[in-house]
Amino acid sequence: MRIAPIVIPAILTVVAGGCAAPPRAEVDRETPLRLVDTDGAPQDLDAILAGGKNVALVFWQTWCKPCRNEAPALAHAAKLHGDAIRFVGVVPGSVDQAEVVATAKEWGLTYPQVIDGDLALTTRFDVDGTPTLVVLGPGRKILHHDHHVPEDWTPLRGSKQACVDGVCPIGQSPEGELR
Repeated sequence: MRIAPIVIPAILTVVAGGCAAPPRAEVDRETPLRLVDTDGAPQDLDAILAGGKNVALVFWQTWCKPCRNEAPALAHAAKLHGDAIRFVGVVPGSVDQAEVVATAKEWGLTYPQVIDGDLALTTRFDVDGTPTLVVLGPGRKILHHDHHVPEDWTPLRGSKQACVDGVCPIGQSPEGELR
């Protein structure tokens, strides 16, 4: 049968978990990345990136068990790396804002949450399911695009490095400002 050489590799790709298209190395640089979170506060991701911080977009759903399972690791990472990475939760689709806020609180997600009602952000970053973590670096370069929390956040920290017990990298103040 002639179909077998095409069908079998396709089936193996899906079974192995490789059904999603590979993420783009960069995203559209012209459309502003300005969001409004569930508290009504602006989240200007371009300004955050220009300030030397990377941005972690955490795509999740209130009903998603794997999202709930990864929430403690993400909450911990946000506290540990918040000086260098701005975490922003993104809930795709038409969802109840009160439920998003309550679930984020219950799961310990203290970083801002946005609702991607029109799926524009979800589509823009090729998110094919939740949980998905997309970390953006300078120039909106995608540094990480995966369904799992990275074991090592060090390469994703960007230009700002942590101060430990008041000792900071040369040229950086304890507030994270570059001197």
